[in-house]
Amino acid sequence: MQDVQRYATTETEESSDQERTYLFKLSWGGACICNLGLAFLGPVGRTPSLFAVLCVVGVVSAIGMARYAPETTTTTWRWCWLWAPAIVLRIFFVGVFPACSDLSRYIVEGAVQWAGINPYIVPPMDSVAAASMSDTLGVLLKTVNHANMTAIYPPGALLLFRGVAGIQPSPLVFKAVMAIFELATCLVVSRLLILRQKRMSAIALCLFHPLLLVYGAGEGHLDAVLMFFWMLSLLAFETKRSGWGYFTLGMAAMIKYPAMVALPFYLTAKNIRYTWLCALPVLLFVPFASAGGQIFSSLGAFALHMAFNDSLMVILRALFGSSASLAGIVTLFLMLLWIWVFVQDRIVSVFAAMGAFLLVSPSLHPWYLMSMVVMLPLVPSVAWGYLSAAVTLTFPTVGIEYRTGLFHEHQWIKFFEYIPFYALFVFSRMTGSVRRLFPEYRFAPVRSLSVLIPTRNEAKTLHECLHAVRKSLIQCNLSHVAEIVVIDAGSTDKTTQIATEEGCRVLSSPAGRGKQIAAGVAATTGDVILIVHSDCRIAPEITGSIFEAMQNDSISPGGACAMQFLPRRRRMRVVEFLNDMRVRLTGIAFGDQAQFVRREALSRVGGFPALLLMEDVELALRIQDLGPCRYPAGTVRVLARTWDHARFSFRFVFIIRLFLEYLVCRRLKCVSPDAGEFCTRYYGPDAACSS
Repeated sequence: MQDVQRYATTETEESSDQERTYLFKLSWGGACICNLGLAFLGPVGRTPSLFAVLCVVGVVSAIGMARYAPETTTTTWRWCWLWAPAIVLRIFFVGVFPACSDLSRYIVEGAVQWAGINPYIVPPMDSVAAASMSDTLGVLLKTVNHANMTAIYPPGALLLFRGVAGIQPSPLVFKAVMAIFELATCLVVSRLLILRQKRMSAIALCLFHPLLLVYGAGEGHLDAVLMFFWMLSLLAFETKRSGWGYFTLGMAAMIKYPAMVALPFYLTAKNIRYTWLCALPVLLFVPFASAGGQIFSSLGAFALHMAFNDSLMVILRALFGSSASLAGIVTLFLMLLWIWVFVQDRIVSVFAAMGAFLLVSPSLHPWYLMSMVVMLPLVPSVAWGYLSAAVTLTFPTVGIEYRTGLFHEHQWIKFFEYIPFYALFVFSRMTGSVRRLFPEYRFAPVRSLSVLIPTRNEAKTLHECLHAVRKSLIQCNLSHVAEIVVIDAGSTDKTTQIATEEGCRVLSSPAGRGKQIAAGVAATTGDVILIVHSDCRIAPEITGSIFEAMQNDSISPGGACAMQFLPRRRRMRVVEFLNDMRVRLTGIAFGDQAQFVRREALSRVGGFPALLLMEDVELALRIQDLGPCRYPAGTVRVLARTWDHARFSFRFVFIIRLFLEYLVCRRLKCVSPDAGEFCTRYYGPDAACSS
């Protein structure tokens, strides 16, 4: 019987592999055909509707490639199926796709520098600048956007323009340089995928995404260079080379200023001494110092008076009128502060920070999204994946400008572009049910469950806790695949006696809930680990809901449950609501919410955090990057005993403050190895850490 079952399983897996191979090849063909079509259809404004359709199909195909590519690939496979075709596509875009008006400005601003003209002082249309140009440059001058404005780009970009123009001031050479930078960025992302132990095939999303091809190699936008230095800074920090990380971030900012939004997310107590290197590239302003304050004049005009495809700024202008820009700065600050505190992973937080900047920005051109698209292999966000396709709704506006020379934006289009984006973003955070663009990990099937209960002098509460656990296991028919283990930290009452009488396995451990649970994890074998505090009473359906969720969802590493306090009081319902919102919005669960995690997931994040306190917060933060967490049906009822021993308002503020302080210290990497300082503050200087 077992042989038949094994044969059936193998046959199913082979069928699944064949289906994935077929879908990958279908996606690969779709991505290649669509991108080739886009290369010959350009510019965007000539046939905006058809261009938009091909872009959307191309985005879906690129996502399909990343989603259905083999779990493990060889270098030869990646070269034949991914890199070689991607390089060929870029050659077509460089050679065939028409240059854009931004590229004309790059060429002109680079060329005039060789005539001794400062682009921050003299705009392209000025007679002095025009007189210094050749006939070829004179033709390009007619296509420069906002030719009456002086340079808006930082000095690093202008010096790059000068260097490339010194080779040859032609669109072909400039686009080739941008394509090289864009491909180099993909190489950096590949290295980051290796360091993060993610699927290498996910790089297909960068290599074949139409936005990168059209606006990088095709139109030759400067964002390709920004992406390179930005990703290079991430790579430097991931490899613990903070000095190079700060320097390359400064270089990214000298290509485009918004790169600096990443700075707060790199700072730690140990590397802060290297931050001066971030300011070193400011020396690139020296060759243009004669412009003085004029360096930022066009930038200010652009930020204050120009808008295109904005979302949050539409709302802020309606609410605050002429003060909308100030309101936007405040909104961005609050968004970045939230991300800095609650999004602890460096790469994810940098991704979120740039996303926040783009959403508050008064202009969001399609090529601005290149910086988000290039990070999708590392942070496969469904919402941003959707927006990278939905931005094609702006193409009709480009078409009108192409045909008539008049710029006219249809505001109603933004509803179809942004409402689904925000809905996907909020729904995925609140429910955890919206999957990522592609699974980063696929976990093995689960077959067993270990329930771990850390205790210390819990004789008064343990019996009811064990009764609730056993009732749930029996009702869900899991008794034969589950074990209940009590990990005691030197109880002096009848805790261990009660556990033994209830038929539980009892382990001894040093005090500290994280250490106790870590000892329990090491001594058990369950595929799923459920952590239940002794003052918790789980609902009968919880173990079944958890086990079913882990069986049916191969990409989720774990999760937590909803909770209620006993006895039921109105003020405690406020705490319950805030607890639920914290989990939904940040993914951070507390220990009294029946946290559960796959054993396989723990092996990927360095094991269970053996902390004296805050082990629950640390566990939630560690597993977030592995996949979407689940919040199955069932409620945990928690005794409100700790709230009865102090004033409600005092304990409420104390818990929030301690929680936030841990997150801040963790972000700055100044938490002690066992978080003993937080244990002392929570239990008191003279008390041993207890459960």
